[in-house]
Amino acid sequence: MLKLRESLVNSSNIGWSGSDPLPSLSGLSSLEVVYLNDNDFTSFPSDFFEGMTSLTSVSLDYNPFQPWEIPLSLKSATALKDFSANGANITGTIPDFFNNDVFPGLESLHLAMNSFEGGLPVNFSRAASITSLWLNGQKSNSGLNGTIAVLQNMTALTEIWLHGNDLTGPLPEFTGLVGLQKLSLRDNQFTGIVPQSLLNLSSLSVVNLTNNLLQGPTPEFPKGIRVDMNSGSNRFCTPNPGVACNHSVIFCY
Repeated sequence: MLKLRESLVNSSNIGWSGSDPLPSLSGLSSLEVVYLNDNDFTSFPSDFFEGMTSLTSVSLDYNPFQPWEIPLSLKSATALKDFSANGANITGTIPDFFNNDVFPGLESLHLAMNSFEGGLPVNFSRAASITSLWLNGQKSNSGLNGTIAVLQNMTALTEIWLHGNDLTGPLPEFTGLVGLQKLSLRDNQFTGIVPQSLLNLSSLSVVNLTNNLLQGPTPEFPKGIRVDMNSGSNRFCTPNPGVACNHSVIFCY
């Protein structure tokens, strides 16, 4: 079993300096783990993942790459379980191949603090094995936008971080996300009523809805859940959790 870990990347045995372009590892079919985070690699080769059929875990976080897009060569890594590239200067749209048709065992997808734009891929609806999704804090001019309706099909999710984008529309139904523990949707443009299906989730421990355009009654979450929803930035009809709105109040979706 061949593993490439961060300690080796920083070692003189590899022969790479911290400011070099990242060499391609194409064809290393036995490679299982690649930890390249917190280095100073300057560029990412498009054929990097070619032939990596055994690859399960990738960490590319916090490298000052020149702007790049996630390459099609990643589709070679059909055994992939964890892909992390936070703060790695990735641009473009989120690829539509992050789903169980391509990666049947994919569990975590962490792509925070990049420069993605556009909406969440429709094919996320076939990513039923993902438990942890981080897409927060995109730095592009438009950030991520559109609705998050596709999340209601990602029933294995335990953690959703989408804060700091330009996402819109109503919140989806959360009925099928029975294991969801942490939900951060702050600093977006969501509208409509907080669905009862979210309030009913017994697994929840943290919810952040601050700085949106949510309406309707102020939601009353069960005790023990850490909640931040700052009614001053949302548009709830009453500041008192659980109190119904006057029948004359009109909601916009």
